[in-house]
Amino acid sequence: MKIEPSFSTTTRVNFHNIDRASSPASPDYERSHTLLPDLAVAPDIRAEKVARGRAMVADPNYPSQEQIKGISRLLAAHWTRSA
Repeated sequence: MKIEPSFSTTTRVNFHNIDRASSPASPDYERSHTLLPDLAVAPDIRAEKVARGRAMVADPNYPSQEQIKGISRLLAAHWTRSA
């Protein structure tokens, strides 16, 4: 007995119709080379940001109720159903 699927088991993608320039993951190669000197001298770790993060983690009242309510309002205002 041979079973034949009634649906296609392969997916065809027409790569010629993909607009890579409008893709959010598409880097801007023309400008990217200008960032290399800045990246070479930028510190890998910013001590003040690490200290602030550690202070936030240590604070049992972070995030505050006001911050939670504000984020909740933003989420509710921009809620979209993806169903």
